[in-house]
Amino acid sequence: MLFIQVAGGIVLLALAVIVGFVLGKKVSGWCPGCGGPSLPDLRGE
Repeated sequence: MLFIQVAGGIVLLALAVIVGFVLGKKVSGWCPGCGGPSLPDLRGE
């Protein structure tokens, strides 16, 4: 039972990190197809 709770907590933490990363990218203006710089631009090409 404890293992399920720990695994669930890890999954929730991973989801929070991913969501925060995506939101941070959108807030900073990075969004392919949204008028912001594309991935090649970020790589300096």
